[in-house]
Formats: sequence, structure tokens, C-alpha cells
Amino acid sequence: MYTLRSYLFTSLFWLWGAVLALSMILVSPLGLRALNPLKRLWLKGNMALAHGILGIRYRVIGLENLPKGACIFAMKHQSAWDTFMPGLLLPNPGYVMKQELLNVPLFGWVVQRWPVIALDRQQGRKALRLLVERGKALMADRAPQLMIFPEGTRRAVGETTSYHIGVAALYEALEVPLVPVALNSGLYWGRGFSNFAPGCITLSILPAIPAGLSKRDVLKQLEASIEAEVTRLIDDPNAPPLPQANPKN
Repeated sequence: MYTLRSYLFTSLFWLWGAVLALSMILVSPLGLRALNPLKRLWLKGNMALAHGILGIRYRVIGLENLPKGACIFAMKHQSAWDTFMPGLLLPNPGYVMKQELLNVPLFGWVVQRWPVIALDRQQGRKALRLLVERGKALMADRAPQLMIFPEGTRRAVGETTSYHIGVAALYEALEVPLVPVALNSGLYWGRGFSNFAPGCITLSILPAIPAGLSKRDVLKQLEASIEAEVTRLIDDPNAPPLPQANPKN
């Protein structure tokens, strides 16, 4: 029965996405202000489908740790679900994403109208330079909060890797707080659109790391705080949030 629900969800997800993408194309000449309500409607619809069909709910803890001004939102990445949340939590975030996503039919065309930094990960130092340059431009113009996956790609539950230097370079160049974000979405939403399981995803916003640390120190602190919280959320998905102290500079 749950397999049928998974097929139904996937079909409706793409149908809903196509309808919203076409709507966004129609209003795109009006600019980003007209696109934002449709983007949020698309994201809320995705969450409603996941809840209603798959039984996947979510909760957010640590909202008090989210700065009101400019910041970098550095988020653990375990599933496609993770890509929906920044647009619901932040008023108008800029997204750091891999360039291949721009080739997805309809979606890629629409996403290019959002505040995005699309990078070719094969370009090495050039990609790093473009990340910093475009990050500065977006934050100065229309996206005071930038979202990035510091591992660069999705990782399965329990799988870890070194965090990329790109997030530290962005932090150093922009001189804004860095917000670590942990989650356990991989327990309920597998890679791509498969291996779903009913339950409640927890997204945990940790205390912001203030500007001013070295790239080495901030990368070490970011990885340690996220991975420790991810481990806690995986070991006990229903655990209440722990009290957090602001990290010292």
C-alpha cells in the first residue's frame, strides 16, 4: 500500500511542479516580486502532498537562533526535502546550487529567475571565485540571506564527508553570521524520490557563528556543530531540543 502512495506522491509532485512552473513563466515578466508568492505556494504544496499522502510531517526547532538580518544559512543535505525548507523559513533567500539543475525542464528556466548562484563543480578555483563574487552581488542587491549545502551534495544518513572550503570563503568575504542547520530528513525521504517512510522530520537551527573567524576555524566549528546535532536527531528523532549556548568568537 505504501508503495502505491509513493507512486501517487511522485506523480502529483511533478504535476504540481509543472503547473506552478508554467504559472511562474507567465508572471516572470513582472519580476521577482510576482514570482515569490508562487514559489512559496509551490513549496507549501510540496509539504502538503508529503504530509497528506506519505505521512511525512516536519517540525522546526531553534527558530530563535535565526538572525533577522544578513546571514549564510549552512544546511545539512540528506534528501530532496531539504531544498524546500529555506524558501519557507527565509523571506527571500539566495540559493547556491549545482549548475546541472538549470537543465531540468521548466524548473531550470524558472530557477534562473530566482536569486541563485549556479556553479560548475568541475571548475575548481574558478567556481570558488564565482561563488564569492556572485554571493557579494546577491547579498548587496536582493538576497540578504544565502543558503548553501556545505557538503556540496546529498549524503545518506550516517554518511559524512569533509565540508567544502566554499562555505568558509563565502563567510570570510561577506562578513556575516553563519547559521548551522541540522536535520534528519534522510530517515523518512531517501535519495531522489524513493525509500519514503512516514514520520516527522526535525530541522534544527543552531546558534549562529559570528563573523570574524578564520576559514579554518569556522569550517571546523560549522562541521562539528552540525554533525553533532545530526547524530542526536538520528539517534532519537523525537528528542526535545537541547538548550544551546551562543558560540564564542
